[in-house]
Amino acid sequence: MKIDMTDYRIRKLLRGEPGSSNEAPIPELVRARIDETLAALPPLSSPSQESDALIRSRRRRRRTSLAARRFRRLSIGAIAILLSASVWAVVKPQTVQSMKPVLTSIFGKLGSEAVKNKAKTNGSGEQAELPVLAETANNGYVLQIHEALFDGIQLSFTYSFRLANGEPAPVQTIFPNFQLAAASKKLLGPTYKFDNVISWEDYKIGIVKYYVKQKLPESFMLEVNVPTIGIQQTDSSLYDIKKGNWNFVIPVRGTDTSHTVNWGEPKLAEYDEHRFEAVRLRTSETVYELHLRLQIPYELHRSLMQNSQLIQYQFKDEQGHTIAIAPSLSSGRSSDQARTPKPDSKYIEDTWFYMDPVQDGSIYTITPMIGTSKETNGETTFEYAPIAGLQIVVPMHK
Repeated sequence: MKIDMTDYRIRKLLRGEPGSSNEAPIPELVRARIDETLAALPPLSSPSQESDALIRSRRRRRRTSLAARRFRRLSIGAIAILLSASVWAVVKPQTVQSMKPVLTSIFGKLGSEAVKNKAKTNGSGEQAELPVLAETANNGYVLQIHEALFDGIQLSFTYSFRLANGEPAPVQTIFPNFQLAAASKKLLGPTYKFDNVISWEDYKIGIVKYYVKQKLPESFMLEVNVPTIGIQQTDSSLYDIKKGNWNFVIPVRGTDTSHTVNWGEPKLAEYDEHRFEAVRLRTSETVYELHLRLQIPYELHRSLMQNSQLIQYQFKDEQGHTIAIAPSLSSGRSSDQARTPKPDSKYIEDTWFYMDPVQDGSIYTITPMIGTSKETNGETTFEYAPIAGLQIVVPMHK
């Protein structure tokens, strides 16, 4: 799947960020990884719900757009791995005809193997038509919500867009500006949000996923506001922000299958002034969340940023094969929490990886790496070198 800079501009406009006008061209080198730099941030929320660390992390990524190009290529290829879910749906016969019956589950189309297996278990593969949980129309566009899930870690729903007359929307891309309503923010607590939209035979379909940190009821109502949508016209670089009201409320229910793994002893490596550890592994029926923390001298972090270098983590299985793990999000801060850190302070980076469930008993060797960019025949590539002494071994238990 190819995501161009129009996507980047639309998402910036939807978030109300400066420097995102139609006319201002954006250099090629600022192509950012949409998953991690844009979609992989917490949902649009009040400042009180976003930690200072996440805000600093966001600014840091903008300053290192060259490095983000490499990250973007990694994330886009793996986005289907993230979009995992189990299905609970209620059919509304009066609206179900607006989608072709060929597609029975958006989760089944975009999800990983774990999700597809879960969808089959729940019987969604036997449905004759795509169900509809909610439908809202405004300003010539109809938003439909089709499926919803909750499994203790992830809360997701699928959606589609069409015109009010029932025809597919004749546009290149639509980006709904999904915002949790106040009641849902309070219920969910701090969340990390990922979203993706694709075209399917002229229809626009997508998945929104929230990763939650706290316990939720197994049945609740999810209220989401959609005050704007970003639109790119077909075969055009022009785009527009259309205002309206596509708000909706849907019922969600599921079984909390989340579990925090107890390793019994710290998974930690220290060398010189460096420290690397696996903080926590949480698992659910369809996703594993691994929290890693790296600590290095702040001056080293500053040097990496100035030289367009980046930190990445290498995963290897017991056979020594490198495992592609994506997507992820990172949050950085200084140990003294100062706006201008002291020279002797530390830089602490927390990273959360979201992956498909693995075979119980699998063991990963994880190493932080420093990537250095170089230009070859006009192409930017990265060479990676491990940070000495910081390799850890992590059992991936259920």
